Amino acid sequence: MIRAWRSIAVLLCIGIFAAIVVYNLSGNHPFKSMTPAEHLEAAKRESLDDLESVRRAWEHVASLPVNSAEFSAADDLRKRLDEREKALRDKAESNAVPRLTIKDFEGALKNLGYDLTAQQSDNPNEIVVTSADFSDTERRVRFLSFIRGKHTVTGSLCRDGFNAIRLKSSSLPFVGFNNSYSLDCSSEY
Repeated sequence: MIRAWRSIAVLLCIGIFAAIVVYNLSGNHPFKSMTPAEHLEAAKRESLDDLESVRRAWEHVASLPVNSAEFSAADDLRKRLDEREKALRDKAESNAVPRLTIKDFEGALKNLGYDLTAQQSDNPNEIVVTSADFSDTERRVRFLSFIRGKHTVTGSLCRDGFNAIRLKSSSLPFVGFNNSYSLDCSSEY
């Protein structure tokens, strides 16, 4: 009984695949048979609420023959599609950038061999990093140089609104080294 169902399922899949191939080879697609005026109207009807609708509109605009009147009439639409696509991509990119948590920052530095702890400062734009190594000026300078480097986790810190880092050599108040430094966030973050 199970073999019979398997055979039916395989034959059904083969039939569906064959139908798709025949349809694609036939060339009887509504898109291909549209006139330039229909393409222009279809492009204008797209909602442009998301990148997929902008892509569909671009497909219609791209199919307009260069020597048609509709091609010239689509100049404003091309400009609007460019602007909308850029705005949607910018929005998608800003939403796609995950916020780096302070624990992620701490974990990344520990994975690189640093013995430290990180926490949020009272200042919302500052991270506090505590390590016994920071009592040594050379190690502190080397750490700051690394953190300010172009290809480190600092880029994520800057994107997330942090612009300063406080280095402490002891978690006890009023004991040891305790200074705040700029992350040197530039406009490229």
